[in-house]
Parts: sequence; C-alpha cells; structure tokens
Amino acid sequence: MITRPIALRTAATVVALTIALGATVAISWLAFGGTAAFRGPLRALEASWPLIYGGQAAFAGAVGFIAAPFLMTSFGHRGAVLAVLAAWVGEFIALLIGGRLLANELAPETAPLFWIVGTGGPLQPIAAILGVWLRSRRRGIKGPQARTAEATSRRPS
Repeated sequence: MITRPIALRTAATVVALTIALGATVAISWLAFGGTAAFRGPLRALEASWPLIYGGQAAFAGAVGFIAAPFLMTSFGHRGAVLAVLAAWVGEFIALLIGGRLLANELAPETAPLFWIVGTGGPLQPIAAILGVWLRSRRRGIKGPQARTAEATSRRPS
C-alpha cells in the first residue's frame, strides 16, 4: 500500500479548503451584491451588507459541515480548526498573488483591507468552524487520538 506523506495531504486539504471558502466569498458577493460588488465592493457593502455576510456565513458553515468528516478523521478537533484558519489565511495569500500578479489591479498595501472586507473578518472561519463542530457533535465523529485510545482500551489484557 502506498502512503502519502502527511505534509502533502495536509497541504492538499488546506488548498482545497481555501478554494471552497474562496467560492463562498464569490458566491455570496455575487448573489447578494450583484455584479456591482466586483466593480466597487464598498458600494455593494453599503447597500446589502447583512445579506452578503449572512449568506457568506451560511455558505461557510455548509462547507465546514460537509468537510467535517474528512477534517475530523484526518486531523482531529484542533487540527480541523487549524486547517480552517490556514485556509482563511490562504485566501489572503491567493488574493495577494492573484490580485497583483494575475489581474494586475490590487496593490499589496490594499490586499489586507479587501481580504477583511471580502471575508467579513473572522466571520467566515468562525462559521466554518461552527459547521465542523455541529457535524462532529451530530454524528459523533471522533478524531484520530480518540480512535487510537478506543482501540487500545478494547484490547484483551
């Protein structure tokens, strides 16, 4: 059996989670802010910020809920939280690189502001972490440490 290095699996998970959380930003801003949100996000934010951030929290919570079984079994409770936070920071890196190098329209000095405004500050990762927590409580998903402890306690002496 071929086993993948843990670092590669972790990086792939964070990249996939970054893409999924980035999609929640794009979907919520486009759905509730319209195409004007991509031309001037502050104008769209003034008009419909509760819908944009509420939708984004709902979408991010759904991403966390869907990804919870994989995150919990692979990384445990703390690792799932760290993976979500790393994906949130990954969104900043993608915005910084993509906005400057690919689109040539975002200065590195303004990228942090657009990242905070776009993701709602800590709203998006908190919603995703709550989604993971709700799914793990609902289904009783256990992390790798709990499974190892259960297996050792069941062994006959």
